[in-house]
Amino acid sequence: MIKILNRVDVFVSYSAQDGETARAVCAGMEAKGIRCWIAPRDIGVGDWAAAIEEAVSRCRVMVVVWSEQSNQSRAVMNEVARALNKRVVLIPFRVEKFEPSKSFRYLFSTAQWFEAHTPPLGAHIDGLASAVLEVLRGDRERPDSSTPGGAPPGAPPPIQAHGVDIPPDEWGRRRRQGGGLLGPLRSLLDDK
Repeated sequence: MIKILNRVDVFVSYSAQDGETARAVCAGMEAKGIRCWIAPRDIGVGDWAAAIEEAVSRCRVMVVVWSEQSNQSRAVMNEVARALNKRVVLIPFRVEKFEPSKSFRYLFSTAQWFEAHTPPLGAHIDGLASAVLEVLRGDRERPDSSTPGGAPPGAPPPIQAHGVDIPPDEWGRRRRQGGGLLGPLRSLLDDK
């Protein structure tokens, strides 16, 4: 049986050696009302990998407690890769000063690193929670593109394909369904 919340705001990814720091990060965010998923606390009896996959699928943000240990962790790298695949917002929370591996530099190339390697950790966690709340508020303020009335002011313009406007959210959905960059065009042509 996989134990999981219906919706998770943040998946906390970390190396086992950073457990104390990861639990402090989780507690600090939860004190601000952010729903966190963290192993092993939120894994019930059953398949560990399936529980992690399910949690990554349901989260909106992944905070990576990034240290020398997690920088070398295959499990953390797998979690980050799954989050990127699911288009989850990544926030590397760098708790130590170290040289990032080439793999993590690549995976985090578009993420804003949150530097937290100088004391006090609590102040950095408060800043992290504020940043996460900002991301979550942005998600809540973005209406469903299928709702009548069109896009809100400031929303990205629709993508033009074969003379038809496709809202960016719809373009992304069609792209995720398959076909890479050409998937939305193929599905658009199939719709005609």
